[in-house]
Amino acid sequence: MHLNAYGNKSMKLCEEMQSLQNLELSTCMIISSFYPLIGGAERQAQRLAAGLADTGVDVCVLTRRYKGMGPYEEIDGVPVYRVLTLGRGGLAALSYILSSLLWLLKYGKKYQVIHCHRAESPAIIGIFAKLLYGKKVVVKISGGDLGLVNQVIRRRLLSAVNVFIALTDEMRAKLIRCGFPEAKIVIIPNGVDTNRYMPLSRKAKLSMRDKLGLPIDEKLVIFVGRLHPVKGLDTLLYAWQMISQSIGTNKARLLILGEGPQEPFLRQLVSQLGLEATILFLGRKGNVVQYLQCADVFALPSLSEGLPNALLEAMACGLAVVATNVGGSTEAISDLKNGILVEPKDSGQLAEALIKVLNNGGLAQHLGRQARKAVEERYSLKSVVDQYLRLYENLVSQAESEHQSRGPAGK
Repeated sequence: MHLNAYGNKSMKLCEEMQSLQNLELSTCMIISSFYPLIGGAERQAQRLAAGLADTGVDVCVLTRRYKGMGPYEEIDGVPVYRVLTLGRGGLAALSYILSSLLWLLKYGKKYQVIHCHRAESPAIIGIFAKLLYGKKVVVKISGGDLGLVNQVIRRRLLSAVNVFIALTDEMRAKLIRCGFPEAKIVIIPNGVDTNRYMPLSRKAKLSMRDKLGLPIDEKLVIFVGRLHPVKGLDTLLYAWQMISQSIGTNKARLLILGEGPQEPFLRQLVSQLGLEATILFLGRKGNVVQYLQCADVFALPSLSEGLPNALLEAMACGLAVVATNVGGSTEAISDLKNGILVEPKDSGQLAEALIKVLNNGGLAQHLGRQARKAVEERYSLKSVVDQYLRLYENLVSQAESEHQSRGPAGK
C-alpha cells in the first residue's frame, strides 16, 4: 500500500512537471507610458517583454497613445498597442482605463496573465480585467508606488491582485506593513542585460572616450539619473569641491547625465563653487552604456531609492560604485566588498569615499570586478526572465486547475 501510494505520488508529480513544461504562456503587459518615453519602469518593461518573447512567451504591451504615436508598432519583436487617451489628469486616466478594458474585451482573450507595471492606472485595469474576464493579475510595485498603495481605497482594490512584485526585501516589508498579504508578495529585482552592459578593456575604454570627446588622461566619475532634489546632487557638488581641492582640478572630471527640474539650480551651484572646469552636464543620452563604460567611478547620492536601474547598469559595467545607504542600494551593495555606502546628505563622507577609490586604482578595480560578479549572480536579465517564467507557469497552472475543478459546465 505504501509503495503504491508513493508510486502514485511520484507519477502525479512527474505529470505536473511535464504539464508545466508544456504550458504555452501568454501575457499582456500594461504600462502607462512606453518607449520612446523612457524612464526606469519603461526600460525594465521593455527589457522584460523582449526577454520573455525570446523564450517563446506570447507577450504584448498595452499602453497610452501620446501625440504623434500610432495605434500599433513592434519594438524588439514585441507588439505594442497604444490605446486612445483623452485630455489630461483624471480624464486622461479614466479614458486610458476604459480604452484598455475595451481592447482587452476584444483582443485579450488569449492572454492568460495581465502584468501591470505600477500600482496606478495599470493596476486598476488589471483588477477590472480579473473581475470582468477572469484573468490572473500581477502588479509590479515600484518605489514611487509605496505612498499610493497605503491608501485604504487603493488597498481594497489591490486585494483582488494575485501576485505583487516587490523589487527588494525593504519594499516587501513596507507592503506587509501596509496590510498586503505576505503570501501574495514575490521579490523579483530589476534586471540588466549583462551582454550589453559590460566592462571594456583599458584600450577600448580610452578609444570610447576619444569617440565621445571625453578626457583621456583624467579619472571620470559619472552620475546618471533625473536631475531632481531626491537624487541629492547638491551633496555631490559640495563633495566635488572637496575632491577638486584634494586631488587637483586637472585630475578628475564629473559627468552628469540626465535632465530634470533641478538643472538650473545645479548649474548655478556649480558656478558659485567655481567648478565649471571639472563638471560636464551632458543632458539626456540614448547611449548611456557607452558613457558608463568610459567612466571609472559611479556616484549615486540619492536621498531615497527603490532599486535604481542606473546603479545596476554601472555595476554591470564594472565600475567602482559609491552610493548612499538607502533603499535597494543597500541590498545590491555590500560595503567595501562590491562598492562603498555612505550616509545621505553627508558631503564630507561622500567626498572621502570618492577620493579613496580615485586615488587607489587597485581598490577601484576590485570593487568593480565584485560589482560585476554581483550583477551576474543576482540581477542579470536572464535570471529575472526565468523568475517571471516560473511565476507565470504557476499562475497558469493554478488557473487550469481551477477550471478543471469547476467542471465542463463551469460549476
